[in-house]
Amino acid sequence: MLPWPMPSTPTVMDAPPSAPSLRSDGGSGAGGAPRTSPAISAERAGTAQGASTQDRVHRRMRERSMRVMVRVASAICGVLAVILLALLIATAVTGSIRLAAVTGAVGVLGVIGVVVLVDLILRRAARTRDRSATRLTNLERRAQSAAVAEEARGASFQELQASIRRELDGLDARTADTWALSTQSALQLGRRPQSFLSGTQAQDLFQHYLDSNRLLEAGPLLKGYPVLATQKLGTLRSLYRFYRSAGYWGLAETVLEKIATASQGDNDRSTLHRLRCDIDVFSDPASVTADLPSVNAHSATGPVLHMVGKMLPDTQSGYTLRTHYTARAQARRGLPVVVVGQSGIAEGEDTPDSYSHDGIEYRRLRGPHRRETDTESWLRHDIQELSRIVRELRPSVLHAHSDFHNAVIADVVGRAHGVPTVYESRGFWEESWLTRTIARHGWQGDTDSIFATYGAPEAYALRKHAEEVARTLPDHNFTLAEVMKDHILDCAPEGLAPEEVTVVPNAVDPEEFPVQQRDPELAAGLDLPEDALIIGYISSMVEYEGIETLIDGFRGAAAEVEVPLHLLLVGAGDHLAALRRHAEESGAENIHFVGAVPHADVLRYYGLIDIFVVPRRRSPVGELVTPLKPFEAFATGRAVVLSDVAALKEIAEESGAAETFRAGDADDLTRILTTLARDPQRRRHLGVRGARWVRGHRTWDENVAAYLTVYRRLGYRGPADPVVETPPHDADGADVASSSRGGRRRTGRRAGSQRLAGSSEGGPRGTSRISEIGRAQISAPLDLAPSSERPGTGRRAVVVAMKPQIAGRIRRNIITLLELGFEVTVVNSTPRADFFQGLAHPLLSADFIEVHSLATRYQSRMTRKKNERQARWDEQKKLERARRAAGAAAPSRKASARTTSDVPGAELPLRLWTSARARDVRERLELAWTTADKRVTKFVRSSRSTRDLAIRDQLKQVHLINRFIEFWRLSPERIAAHAPDLVVSSDLPGLVGASIAARRLGVPHLHDCHELYLESTSLRPYEQRLLWPVEKAYMRRADAVVVVNETIRDEYRDRYGVEGTVLRNAAPAVPESVRSNPMDIRALAGLDRTAKVVLYQGGLVPGRGLDVCVRAAAHFDDGVHLVLIGKGRSRDELVMLAEEAGVGDRVHFLPAVEPGELPAYTSAADVGVIPYQPVSRNNEYALPNKIFEYTGAGIPVVASDLPELRRIVSTSECGVTYDSFDPVDLARALRDVLSTERTDAYRRNAERYGRANTWESEREILTRQIRGLLGDVER
Repeated sequence: MLPWPMPSTPTVMDAPPSAPSLRSDGGSGAGGAPRTSPAISAERAGTAQGASTQDRVHRRMRERSMRVMVRVASAICGVLAVILLALLIATAVTGSIRLAAVTGAVGVLGVIGVVVLVDLILRRAARTRDRSATRLTNLERRAQSAAVAEEARGASFQELQASIRRELDGLDARTADTWALSTQSALQLGRRPQSFLSGTQAQDLFQHYLDSNRLLEAGPLLKGYPVLATQKLGTLRSLYRFYRSAGYWGLAETVLEKIATASQGDNDRSTLHRLRCDIDVFSDPASVTADLPSVNAHSATGPVLHMVGKMLPDTQSGYTLRTHYTARAQARRGLPVVVVGQSGIAEGEDTPDSYSHDGIEYRRLRGPHRRETDTESWLRHDIQELSRIVRELRPSVLHAHSDFHNAVIADVVGRAHGVPTVYESRGFWEESWLTRTIARHGWQGDTDSIFATYGAPEAYALRKHAEEVARTLPDHNFTLAEVMKDHILDCAPEGLAPEEVTVVPNAVDPEEFPVQQRDPELAAGLDLPEDALIIGYISSMVEYEGIETLIDGFRGAAAEVEVPLHLLLVGAGDHLAALRRHAEESGAENIHFVGAVPHADVLRYYGLIDIFVVPRRRSPVGELVTPLKPFEAFATGRAVVLSDVAALKEIAEESGAAETFRAGDADDLTRILTTLARDPQRRRHLGVRGARWVRGHRTWDENVAAYLTVYRRLGYRGPADPVVETPPHDADGADVASSSRGGRRRTGRRAGSQRLAGSSEGGPRGTSRISEIGRAQISAPLDLAPSSERPGTGRRAVVVAMKPQIAGRIRRNIITLLELGFEVTVVNSTPRADFFQGLAHPLLSADFIEVHSLATRYQSRMTRKKNERQARWDEQKKLERARRAAGAAAPSRKASARTTSDVPGAELPLRLWTSARARDVRERLELAWTTADKRVTKFVRSSRSTRDLAIRDQLKQVHLINRFIEFWRLSPERIAAHAPDLVVSSDLPGLVGASIAARRLGVPHLHDCHELYLESTSLRPYEQRLLWPVEKAYMRRADAVVVVNETIRDEYRDRYGVEGTVLRNAAPAVPESVRSNPMDIRALAGLDRTAKVVLYQGGLVPGRGLDVCVRAAAHFDDGVHLVLIGKGRSRDELVMLAEEAGVGDRVHFLPAVEPGELPAYTSAADVGVIPYQPVSRNNEYALPNKIFEYTGAGIPVVASDLPELRRIVSTSECGVTYDSFDPVDLARALRDVLSTERTDAYRRNAERYGRANTWESEREILTRQIRGLLGDVER
């Protein structure tokens, strides 16, 4: 059980009374700057108050002192004034000159004294004021110093608080991330969130996903938990926008339901209704219909109506240009043509419903745009509008072009009015959408893991399904390339015959794209030097075009070549800004981003380019869809370089006029660009060859012939230029066309379409005769004599499997049957050599069925056809040599006889014909013809080989299921031929045929489940989905089922309602003589006798955790070595890993040994390791027989922490478990087991468990099952 819930937000630490508060609104956090603590503020206030009090005291003392001095001065002045007044009076009375002089002197001295006194007072006052100010300043300085020191202490505390907060937040985030990763791992194993998350846990995890903007990971929690109930409306809208744009429409619908309920808004309800309509229409596009009048509006001489989604002049794109060029070419050849566009695609409301553009009649369906209403209503409206136009124009053919909406509209109208329809798949828009979505959300590096965990977006699966259904509706299909045709045929849900799909490739109009010369004025405007070599690209700037590879390749070439290189990128798109950043970060110079240019100016830009590069990277859309631009570049005489994705490789091989490089490999592109930059002759050769090829093989006029052939077959009898006139069909063909118009032979397909329940997978089409089946007998001849004449008990058992060799559990089952006296025949597919691996018995035989999948049969057909062609060519060469030898031996006539004639005037021509010059001309013509014939032959051979290899590779996608079906088809008859009393099947491959045969014969059927077969990593997801109902149906029919452990038993019970009996994968008991005298594996591995051996025995294949074992060797104690016994495709990788990790001297590989010899090797080890990883549910639930082999040999075990292994190891204490993905933990577990004080205890426990759990004890369970089944039969 997970240790949930996650810790909540950490509690704030208690601060000391004098410390600042740690609350986020009082400290330094995201909410604002640091604040001063209350303690510091109070201290500052106290200091300021004390300074103010002292200042008042000093001021009062100064005032008192000044008052005293003023009083003294006043008294002195008064005394002087009295004396002076007395002297003045005396002088006035006496009139004495001397007295007057004394009075004047006293007055002067008094004034001087007063002045001196005043100055003294003022100086004293100033000194007092200065001392007071000094005291106050000192006090303030001391207060400020204290405040600064306190502020520093507060800041230090604030920093400590922030650090603690960061650590706690980081711990919280890491804890949440850990549980998020655990949830993701559980989802990858197929577990539902409800099985391991409570409601509270789900709510906490959902909130964590929202906070970290991991909305995709939050998706699985929406269905089973009410996590949306607590979210705000804005959050819900953000979730909806994300899921809708990411294509997870089911999640978007769930969120939108909550939004509509919460807001009660009409817009939200309308959006929800439109989304549901989209899902319904995409799930079953053939269900859309409309009430139309049943009027036959077909005319054999009427126009061809092209139904499209975009039109000129509103939209300039490859889609609209192909439509217009096709219609114009058809019109030039005499076909009446009308182009009809969907409703609502006009830019302005005043755009006319009918107009002419470049001589082609265009019409628009009146009505709203698709985005203004729900899809079904919009389709129904357009169906009615197209019906109106069809009844008016009476067309001969309805030609719908991508996407599927147009196919549905045309199909409904065509059915109602008896008009044949065709559908042209211009591309695979679901692949384009998926590629853009992956790039937009940054899923490029982890797409497989994301889709394995959360499923592919429903928008992708639904659109893919809708397109597949749409291709089954019309009378015929067109597409643009062979690779696209192959994809269409592979994905067809009900199968399309190859003749029902015609390739009409992209092309060019040579008049529109003549060979171009450089425009000096345009080059100067773009700052392109005259002597520069221009590498260019003209198209949309989207992610899957791989323009980053072009930028990097250009940068590498520019550094190597001598001539100046410039890169010209013309076009716009949503990836343009990212490309600008990439160019800047790469440091590349001389890159010119021009942006979008008018279509009329494209030719001038082609003229600037010397080397035109299409650098598409590997992606579904890049591999499948053929672009238009390479053909335009060919036509203008450019040297063309293409990446080797399938769609472009097809162009390069057919034209022979393009260089190719490995897609996504900038270094390889650098090599190609460098070579071409240094070889102008090669550039000219490619340009001339491309221009000639496109004019001879890729023109719109040439495409008209392919269209007209199909139109004629569908009943078109209108005018056509004799240049493209096809041979008239016979009466039967006309009847077929008429029947197609009336009875509509597509009805069966339409009725068979269903709503999509999951992603559909295409399969191979057609049937071929099954090759003869070989059979072989091993060890004993097959004896079909009556039971009484047979040795043993007289009973027969047939064991049914598809195993490469007999080993492990099936080997022990066979031995048990032999010991019970059964004559055992193993019905198996053709195996490897040494099928029984040394197992021999008089009652044991094998009957092998040669099972050939479609891929292997097609490979045989390729080889046979090649040999037949070679024989024909050899015969032709032999006849040619004989003819030449006969001509050389014939007598030659004289020249005079050859140059004479009785016809007047004939002598001169004869003489000229037999002249040396004429012979030279004839020989040169013959040589040219021979050369051309060889080139054509080479081209045809190359094309045939490419086609055959592509078909074979596609058939390989269903190789496994095809082998199963073939074995199930053939095995019942082979089983019945042996007249068994008991049928035993092993896993799903043996189940179906055994069940069918047992039912037919009325004998018991015992099914043995070795593992959780459908969860094996060897099966792809679509194979698991297809085989699940098969296993369920036939396992329920078995009379008895035995399974390998309790966990798998419970899983099958929950899945299928099957109650199995546990029969563990125990190993036979190891004799004491073997354990006491083991094989010296240390000598075999070149180790010292004292070395500790960690043993792994078994297959060296992915998913076993062997890489962890190798990495763990770096952490082993001295003297500990890892020995791996076995074989498998991972061996070389493990050897390289050991060398890279520097543990090559501690990891040793020994070859696989026979099962009977294995216990001697096992007994020599010190510890056995079982490193299985839970990469699938099958691995997670596994109970490998290694646990019994190791303990049976008496050695302790170190096992990965899987349920069944953990239960055995913990209860028996025979070893230690470890984290299967952690090499350090593995080294720790080994160190624990190998420690001196514990090794003996582990060994004793392992030996005790091994003796108690052997096949001899488990076999009794199987014996009881067999006897019970046979007892039921006998009664």
